[in-house]
Amino acid sequence: MSKTSRSIERQRTDINLEFEVSTFGSQDFHKLYSLNISCSGALLSGFYTVPFSTKSLLEITIDPKMVRLSEPIRSIAKIARIAKGDAKGLDKYKTLLGESNNLMSVIGIYYTEFHSESEEQKWVGYVKRATQSTSKKLFTE
Repeated sequence: MSKTSRSIERQRTDINLEFEVSTFGSQDFHKLYSLNISCSGALLSGFYTVPFSTKSLLEITIDPKMVRLSEPIRSIAKIARIAKGDAKGLDKYKTLLGESNNLMSVIGIYYTEFHSESEEQKWVGYVKRATQSTSKKLFTE
């Protein structure tokens, strides 16, 4: 991977997307929202304690209701870090989002595999365009 590709992969943007998330192989889906996204992963939040742990494999559908994308993107991801319940790691996000919020979970994920090469290309293209957009909160495909 070139130096330019790595720098693009690391760029993050603060777009709020819905993610439908389940433990790999489970039909028990959880609705989480992105705090930020990049080509290689996302920081997701939830207003309840999620039943996941670090290093869990997840099945993910990005924007399942197609609010911002023309079609959902499916991926397998791994949890890199997680803070839930009264974990100290949640404090900085609660401060960032406002003390009155009921944030209960924050998980950092990285994508291990997309369901198809075209879905990966769509995601990378979306993130690249979003990082260059001036109205990131409202960015749609």
